[in-house]
Amino acid sequence: MGDRGPRPRGSRNASVRARSGAPLVGSDEEKARMAAARKRVPGKPGKAFFDDVAVRFAAFDPQDLELLVRAAQAVARIEEARTIVHREGILVPGAKGGDVRNPAILIERQALADLRATLKQLRLEEATKLW
Repeated sequence: MGDRGPRPRGSRNASVRARSGAPLVGSDEEKARMAAARKRVPGKPGKAFFDDVAVRFAAFDPQDLELLVRAAQAVARIEEARTIVHREGILVPGAKGGDVRNPAILIERQALADLRATLKQLRLEEATKLW
């Protein structure tokens, strides 16, 4: 439950469409809160995801904003892990000799799971199509 009462059933998009055309970020306080949350997101891919979701899906209460930050941080981790795998390859030299799977693959897999779970909590499963 947020400031606006209980959340409606269904997707977040459905609740956004049902609202009037009020601005997504209206007050200076709301803008400052969103800017402070955005600063906690590392890297360009994470910030781009944060901005895209924040613009497309109505204002966020503090709990939802925290979940959005976690989702954007997961996007940043995914992109960083993919960059490492691209640079180093799927197999890397192991400590005992021989090749082993790059640990960045596991990081990417876990970050993807975190992203999906967080978007599900936000009822934004369709946001995975944005990224």
